[in-house]
Amino acid sequence: MSKIVCVAQTVEELKFILSQSKQSLTVIPLELKVQLYCIENKIDYFNPLQYLTNAFYKYVLVKSEKFIRSLKYLNLEHHSNQIEVNAILRYRLYSILFLEELIIKIDKRTRIEKIVLSGWDKYAGQYSNKNYFISKIVKTLFKKKKIIFLSKNESLPAPKLTIHKFRIKGIKKRNNTKYILLSNLGYNFFRIVKNLKIKNTFFITEFDKDYNI
Repeated sequence: MSKIVCVAQTVEELKFILSQSKQSLTVIPLELKVQLYCIENKIDYFNPLQYLTNAFYKYVLVKSEKFIRSLKYLNLEHHSNQIEVNAILRYRLYSILFLEELIIKIDKRTRIEKIVLSGWDKYAGQYSNKNYFISKIVKTLFKKKKIIFLSKNESLPAPKLTIHKFRIKGIKKRNNTKYILLSNLGYNFFRIVKNLKIKNTFFITEFDKDYNI
């Protein structure tokens, strides 16, 4: 029996698809929250665990590492920048391989008649959960399938830029003194502290966004 399916990265995207489509859909959840939403609201969905094996995950890890090692950075000399690029490309490759394998396996067991997509396309940041790119991936990978986009404008509006001002507590600002404000203690923190041997330099790592400077 064939089915009309939809693919959703987030609950927000799934709600949009369900509100815009008049057809009976079976969801392909790409996030645990989406799957839990389907369970809670008794929405028909495909459980990825029933279609993907441990062997597939091992294959993805090996393939991604080979891909990363094959990269040529050209003018990208700084190691920290290379790590950031690797993370972005590795995550995108994971997404492509996961989605391709999942849809192919589902199609073999239950013929997919149509694939319904939001059409959303947005990049909000490397680690943002508001990045939407699945619609384009599905469109590229499954050209022979009938695909329905529910949004004519595939690009979501960019978020409004928020500017905060800060006041540093407990430190009297001195003339000719440089202050470096770090928002977190990520992997770059100790590299920065070690390499920046600058006199009259202070590192500020904890602050309240409501403070004013």
